[in-house]
Amino acid sequence: MKRTFVITTASILLIITLVIGALYWALQGQYASSIVNRISQHLSLPVTVYDAEFNLPNHVSLTGVDIEGLQETPISISKLDIWITPSSLFSSRPTIDSILIDGISLQQGIPQLPENMAVSLKQLAIKNLDYSDGDIIGRDINIQIKDPQFSDNSLPIPFGTIQFSAEQIYWRGEALDALLIDADYKPDSSTIYGLSFDWRGGKFSGQAEQYESGWSLVNFTIDGLRLTVNQWQKISQLGLGDIRDYVDHVNSLDVLKSSVETPLISMSNFDLSLENVKLKSDMWNQDSAYASMDADNITIHDQNLIEPAFQLELDDKKIVIKEFDTEFQQGLINTKGVLTPNSADLDFLNISGLKWIPESAGETDFITDTLSNVQFLNINTLEVKRSQFIQLNKGVRWQLSGLNAEGKQLSVIKDGKWGLWQGKLDISANSASYDNLLSSQMFLRMQNDEGMWSLQEAFIPLENGLIEATGTFDLSRVSQPWRFEVSADGIPLKFFSHWYSFPIDVEGITEFQLSTSGLGGDNLMFNHSLNAELIGTIREASLINESDEEESFTPHPIQFSDIQVNASRGQIELKPLKIEGESLKGLLEAKVDLLDIENSQMKLSLEQECQKKEWDLISGSESLNIHCSVD
Repeated sequence: MKRTFVITTASILLIITLVIGALYWALQGQYASSIVNRISQHLSLPVTVYDAEFNLPNHVSLTGVDIEGLQETPISISKLDIWITPSSLFSSRPTIDSILIDGISLQQGIPQLPENMAVSLKQLAIKNLDYSDGDIIGRDINIQIKDPQFSDNSLPIPFGTIQFSAEQIYWRGEALDALLIDADYKPDSSTIYGLSFDWRGGKFSGQAEQYESGWSLVNFTIDGLRLTVNQWQKISQLGLGDIRDYVDHVNSLDVLKSSVETPLISMSNFDLSLENVKLKSDMWNQDSAYASMDADNITIHDQNLIEPAFQLELDDKKIVIKEFDTEFQQGLINTKGVLTPNSADLDFLNISGLKWIPESAGETDFITDTLSNVQFLNINTLEVKRSQFIQLNKGVRWQLSGLNAEGKQLSVIKDGKWGLWQGKLDISANSASYDNLLSSQMFLRMQNDEGMWSLQEAFIPLENGLIEATGTFDLSRVSQPWRFEVSADGIPLKFFSHWYSFPIDVEGITEFQLSTSGLGGDNLMFNHSLNAELIGTIREASLINESDEEESFTPHPIQFSDIQVNASRGQIELKPLKIEGESLKGLLEAKVDLLDIENSQMKLSLEQECQKKEWDLISGSESLNIHCSVD
């Protein structure tokens, strides 16, 4: 029995040996491809092979492979090399050490692969792949994937450790050239060890890590990117304009020598560095972030910043300006300090050579809109040199030329209100004007010490006169007591029409002395407390009447009596002001109670030739009395 078993076993082994020997001899010759195709037909596999070569024990090389049934048209492979683990052939899940596909075109995307393939694949390599799926087009693609996982057939590339290169990838109308990827691709927490490509003139390179919140760029560099506003709008329409749709965090990003235009901002030849920036959070909700930038030019809100440079540190509800320099409106601006959502504390603000003449009414709105959210603005050191501002577009025209200012420990916005709430400020200008009032070599000196604001000196030379003033305003007290002393000569009478419109057109030059005081806590306090004494004269006066000729005016010389106004606790009285001229006389009278304006009196009468006109300046009514007799 034992001998029979030995003979039978030896016979079986001999038969197997002869079969394997014959098969090995056949697979080395001209019958290899026929045998493979016969096996394929027998197993009902839709595969045809032009040539086959078996290098036992573990290598199969197939040339000219056609696969049918996976797509509408057959898939052709120039060469297919397979390395297997021989010992696994008799297991329930054979192991393929490596598959190399060289020369393949997939013009209908990734084919539908069989689910739960009963093989274990350790490495997949594809060379010279041309690919298209209607959304992504790629040519000259090379892929190597270690331990590929085909867990989701909708993915163009299986999970695994990937090395990917392509001469060009065309995605949503955008071409990525010279694409290289070295990554550990997982269902989550993927890592890109190396990524590089060229796009829109820029060279992109770096690493990235995937977290639950999104991707983070690690040591990423963009060099030479060029985007026009039309290109920006195009890629935005394609859903590619907002990087936050793909990237949540920037660990380190450097943008070099790039130019980008968007509908809101244009940046030319700029360098930008970002560190630890959360892209989906605004600038006030960062955690130890850093940003720096310099550029040839930045245009925002139609305003040009020439060669701007800044360094910022961003933390929770705080931005530290380490440096900010720019050329703006022909001048230089330099500052540093700390910003919060509603305050700004600047170590210094230096402005020199600024020459700003707004060409449109809204040109300065970006400044006023920004400052409208600022409740507190402090400047430790302010220096303005040789600057100019001319306002011609809205309201009263005014200008300051040769403007110089020096300030120390300034608080200029407090609780959203502008003023000198603390510090010392000197202002001078070579030339200044407000409407038709012109001044040269004006000088103002003021300070606020613990809430006590004082105008120490106001010296404003006019073309034919001078304004001098001093005053105080105690902002530290609820009642805010104040006082002013003003001496003025050479102010045109028409200048006061900005505050009150007179019913007759009178020209003249005023000279007056004013001493006034009161409480400024609110309107009621002011109306209760106003005290004032004003003594003045009007010279070179004339009444302007419209003549019969269209757009022609005739001046009539007139004289005014001395002006004397007294106010006590809100009761204002004007000593009757007489008006006299050739065949003309008039009178201005006023008794005004600031607490009872409706029952106050302010009347003007003017009698000329055969008529007398009277105006009630409070109600706005007027009357005409003609008293000439008719023969």
